[in-house]
Amino acid sequence: TYINGNEASTVMFPSLTKDDVHDELDVMMESFRQHPPRMAGYWSLLPAKPDNAGLYLLARGWQTGWHPCWMALDTQNKSFDHSFPEGYRITEDNQTIVSNVGDLPYAEDSAYISSALLRKYPEESRRIIAWYNEEVIGHCCLFFSEGKNRVAGLYNMGVVPEQRGKDIGKALLTVAAEVARQNGFRYVTLNANHMGRPLYEKVGFELIGYGITWWLMNKNYIKQTSQEVQLAEAVGTGDIKTLERLASASSSELLGKPMSNGMRWIEFAIYFNQQHLADWLVDNGALLTAYDAWILGWKEKASALLQYDPQEINRRYFDWGGTLLHIAADKNDHALLIFALQYNPDLSIKDYHHNGTPLDWAMFFKREEMISSLKKAIDGAL
Repeated sequence: TYINGNEASTVMFPSLTKDDVHDELDVMMESFRQHPPRMAGYWSLLPAKPDNAGLYLLARGWQTGWHPCWMALDTQNKSFDHSFPEGYRITEDNQTIVSNVGDLPYAEDSAYISSALLRKYPEESRRIIAWYNEEVIGHCCLFFSEGKNRVAGLYNMGVVPEQRGKDIGKALLTVAAEVARQNGFRYVTLNANHMGRPLYEKVGFELIGYGITWWLMNKNYIKQTSQEVQLAEAVGTGDIKTLERLASASSSELLGKPMSNGMRWIEFAIYFNQQHLADWLVDNGALLTAYDAWILGWKEKASALLQYDPQEINRRYFDWGGTLLHIAADKNDHALLIFALQYNPDLSIKDYHHNGTPLDWAMFFKREEMISSLKKAIDGAL
């Protein structure tokens, strides 16, 4: 692993086995406790090798991350459409500051490619900017590798919300590909999310492969007890005998609080398909939420929880802060949405990552039934 003082640490595609992953991660975590990074990322190909790495990481305070989707475009012998609607233009520009453009994704200088890097290394990096009536509306950045394979990486791809759906993203990508080719780089690679992938495929990017990540985003691991780690490993493997051995007043106190990674214990058990431990966890002090009960098929318990505490319906889940209604839209679970609407939820709550209401999420995913149900609920609340 690489630790840069108090900045970020990165663990890139480690060569670990099922036999040594436990001890090697303990050594790494002790190093982090001695020299705490601001944050850390752990990257692996998918499926992860070894396949139990995720359990041991989450047990030690790491959080689940996204699944990288690596794509590549071969620019050789490829023609690109450079036509833009009237009033729009695209330029190469390493000098314009975009961090003051509201709602522009990856505009901040803490993004993958910063303004300082662009200005200091203009031969190795380029920013491509989309303009409308002299206002910045989108951008992406290229970083040129020094290897013999001549690969350019594409980063910071984003368009302001009000200009999406107008092929601005496609135009940015085609210009970026042309810039890469003109500078002698045959291939352009990127890491796509599920929203961007259809756009990249439209331009000609093809899938290379998938990965998986975990992130150490807080300092809870510094004071984490060995008992919590042992409990987490036992829950993740479904080891009821070890749980019984560890059961005590102190373990019940631990189970009543979130884990060091922020997950709830029952959420953790469900994540690792150990639903059979739910009763034991509840009996030993673990918090049961309405969503946990719903996932476990305990609909009567979910209803009882929502009736007992009127604020339970507005509980936020996961690091992105979605409510039951957000989750229903995300997972296309109309039954959950109808169930949750019975308990007077706050329909105006927005998630942390996308700043969207449940209706916004339903509209994004084009869940027509959910859109109708949510609009009726909103009209009824007015």
